[in-house]
Amino acid sequence: MDIDVLRYAAFTDDPASGNPAGVVVHAGQMSEPDMLGIAAEVGYSETAFVTESDPQRGRYTVRYFSPRAEVPFCGHATIATAVEIARRARAGDLVFHTMAGEVPVHTGIKDGRPWATLTSVPARSRPAPGRGRPGKSGPGARESVPTNVVRPGAGWHQGSHQSDRH
Repeated sequence: MDIDVLRYAAFTDDPASGNPAGVVVHAGQMSEPDMLGIAAEVGYSETAFVTESDPQRGRYTVRYFSPRAEVPFCGHATIATAVEIARRARAGDLVFHTMAGEVPVHTGIKDGRPWATLTSVPARSRPAPGRGRPGKSGPGARESVPTNVVRPGAGWHQGSHQSDRH
């Protein structure tokens, strides 16, 4: 299977900085183990895989994988994917269907360069097992400082961001 894996730097004009993200635009025929293997090979914190697309309506299903597991959402990989879609197919309003919910994304072209903004899914958290709860003891347990597991989405709010392929 010949897969085109793009490497982007999100939130920057300089490909040597920003947040790196892998993007696979045509992943519809890929299995979950295939996506996980590519994410591990790319080695970035996340790689986005577009598994379904309806360019006429601007709707895309996107899955995100770290090198070790699938994750519900990734802001910088969303920006990178949206920039590539704007470059290839169409700029304008898009909707990404993710495990974390629908993510509205707006893209455009300015001075010949694609850009994207997003409105993130709401963050969710839950108490971490065995940590930060009253009555727990042992290495790392803290009764005075609550510990939560935070789902991706925290801190990603609408704003203008660019990604550069490199």
